[in-house]
Amino acid sequence: MTVSTVFVERDGSGAIKGVYANCQPGCAEELNSPENADVAAFLSRFGAAVPAAEPVSQPPRVVASAMGITVENGDVAAIRGSYNIAAALYLGVGQVMLLFFVALADDDYFVVVQGHPFSTAASETTADHFIVETKDGAGDLVDPSCLSIQVYKV
Repeated sequence: MTVSTVFVERDGSGAIKGVYANCQPGCAEELNSPENADVAAFLSRFGAAVPAAEPVSQPPRVVASAMGITVENGDVAAIRGSYNIAAALYLGVGQVMLLFFVALADDDYFVVVQGHPFSTAASETTADHFIVETKDGAGDLVDPSCLSIQVYKV
């Protein structure tokens, strides 16, 4: 089984600025093929490709999570629930570092971030921590109103 369609977001000049597996209402609604030359060129800039969906012997498993992370007045005000997250540290506008209680064996994991604002992504993923960056629609770092994070290993 392979991924047969993707949704594309374009900038004002018509250049691709985002590729998504699911429709992003209001920003990425254009249906396209992952084999399209423009889509492939965009993904290759990041060392990414749309892989064939290979069956795995077991589903991804949750190795850490933090729910209801709120930032107020330049500090992490609350984490309403967590699993294997020892601490959340405010690094500056739009950046929160999360430390694992029990370090992972390696940095081969992926982070799913849900919340507000417009864009959230994990960076600097190591065996003992990762950083979540939150940006507004213009791409500027902003503090999140609330985040929930799940960390998975395959």
